[in-house]
Amino acid sequence: MLASRNMNIHIIGGKAMHDVVKDFVESRDNRVFVNGSFLGKGNIKETDILFVNNHIDDNRMKTKREYIKKYSHIQTGEVSSSLYNGMKNFVNVMRQKNGSLSENSFLKSVGCPFKFAKQPRCGHKAILHFLRNGCFPVVEGFSFSIHDSPDTYYNQVGVRNFFYHNYDSEVFVLRWLHDNNKIDLTPCMFVKLENNTPLIDATGLQPRTQFLGYCLDAHNECKITNCRNPQQVIDELCRNYKNVSVERNKDTLHFKLPT
Repeated sequence: MLASRNMNIHIIGGKAMHDVVKDFVESRDNRVFVNGSFLGKGNIKETDILFVNNHIDDNRMKTKREYIKKYSHIQTGEVSSSLYNGMKNFVNVMRQKNGSLSENSFLKSVGCPFKFAKQPRCGHKAILHFLRNGCFPVVEGFSFSIHDSPDTYYNQVGVRNFFYHNYDSEVFVLRWLHDNNKIDLTPCMFVKLENNTPLIDATGLQPRTQFLGYCLDAHNECKITNCRNPQQVIDELCRNYKNVSVERNKDTLHFKLPT
């Protein structure tokens, strides 16, 4: 394993990110990029890990012309060229292992009532790989709502469940893992900047303080809506920031630091 036990490890998926989340990702160490998720995320660090699925691992060792031809049905030659060149910058590359049986066995062993209905995508395999090896995954760039429309390598944008994967079951697994403090999905909850204030929509989950603290440090304030236990968030942030103020309006918390 390329990461130490009991460490936070940041796993970056391919979902589009706001600049606030990109800046958070760029400021972190112990980063794992999934397939081509490193594009547009700043410079590759020597300690970064590239976690790839089997066909990308097979084809990244071919010539650039062969690689571009292989993926011409799903992405432009310019994108393929950028991916091919970018992968050459990684010192540490890991290849996923096929099959969902081992992932579902692990989920059962940690008490998760959900399982992957079909082959989990590469990013979900990465999360479980590092989780089972004693790391705490902080997750960025993943869908965690069944209302999201995921993009895939198979060019099936807007199709939720088809032959290769079942996205709904992936969402249920991620939400349970976050709910039970196995992973941290909070960066995925970022919605937008609202008058330069980061807005976090927890969608019924409980946000963690690492990303919330980053938003406070960078913008002096943040808003959090739809969290399960608002008082817990208030207590945790007030414990870490003695001079923070909070306004509570229905299901929204607005935290401010003095300027």
